[in-house]
Amino acid sequence: MVIGVANRIITVSPVGGSSPLSYSVKGYLDEVKQHCLTLYVNGMGFRAIERSTGVNHNTVMNWVKQSGSIVSRCARKSDGFRLSTSR
Repeated sequence: MVIGVANRIITVSPVGGSSPLSYSVKGYLDEVKQHCLTLYVNGMGFRAIERSTGVNHNTVMNWVKQSGSIVSRCARKSDGFRLSTSR
């Protein structure tokens, strides 16, 4: 069973022992990542993005680094930013 909680995908499965459930965090939804990168390109700082979205600022920084030249090219365009997260 997959449950979306607080912008994250969490897999829930039963396990033995004292805990009835085990949680495995799979990461943020692509829409959340795209939104954070859009905020960054439009001039918002990392900590402001964290306050606005709840995504840790270090995570946003890593996404910007991973995006690299894509974000740089989009930041220079005046017509806005649209990032495709599918590869």
